[in-house]
Amino acid sequence: FRASGLPKDAVKFVEVPMSVMPPGLDTHRTDAAFLTSPVYDEALASGKYRILYPVLNEIAPRWWFSAIIASREWAQNNLDAVKRIASTVEQSAAYTNAHHGELSAQIAGLVGATPAAIAKEIWPQGGTAIVPAEMQPVIDISVKAGFIEKSFDARTMLLGGKG
Repeated sequence: FRASGLPKDAVKFVEVPMSVMPPGLDTHRTDAAFLTSPVYDEALASGKYRILYPVLNEIAPRWWFSAIIASREWAQNNLDAVKRIASTVEQSAAYTNAHHGELSAQIAGLVGATPAAIAKEIWPQGGTAIVPAEMQPVIDISVKAGFIEKSFDARTMLLGGKG
């Protein structure tokens, strides 16, 4: 927000399921919505909506959308659990990267889309390795937007990481 000149407190964020965002726009209960595939694809295909700005493209061509985090102290005291969690996430991503078709109905139910919409979407690839360079853009844009005070090296977020 700071980069656009709009103060971050001028915007009111409300978290709702993506599947109810287009109806919220239709009834004028919301002014704008942040959508991702497949809800985004279905909304555009309806012809009723337009893209204001592809905001995710501003972060980086490839970056971390989500992560599991813990305090350094807990992680250091529970290294076995950390390794098992990381391994499970990596194995899950490898599986889903290779088996999109058999997961379409389940994903459709989770995001409120039709299985047909899920089947047509361009599937994002799940991360199968921790790459600090893909974490850094989120840190940098968070500083730029004023959500965190100062930047830091993403490698410091990892156990044993050096900044």
